[in-house]
Amino acid sequence: MNPIQRIDFLMPATSQYEVIHHFTHALFRAGLDAGYTSRLLYGDDRVEVPYKTPPDLTICFNGAPALFDGRWLSDVIKVPHISWLLDPPYRFWDKTRSENIWIACDDQFGCQMLNNAH
Repeated sequence: MNPIQRIDFLMPATSQYEVIHHFTHALFRAGLDAGYTSRLLYGDDRVEVPYKTPPDLTICFNGAPALFDGRWLSDVIKVPHISWLLDPPYRFWDKTRSENIWIACDDQFGCQMLNNAH
């Protein structure tokens, strides 16, 4: 496995009080500070840019990008995606179908719930 050098941070379309937007910006800046080549992608670019020029990793809060036909982008481009959950994990069961989507939870309860269910 190649070391991760290029990371795409995917901005969610909506965020109540822009909390997730703030988290995404902060994580993007941390990636730059850590020396990663990083892109912060919005709107349709969240799918189109990684599809055309795949990074080594994609990250977003509460989700994973899908193509128009329902396939996960990470499965099509064969790149791992970290879906960092801030909301309850039961809303994200569908993400567990992909071996390329890695799920991070905000607490041990959420991780245990996912592990017990899948």
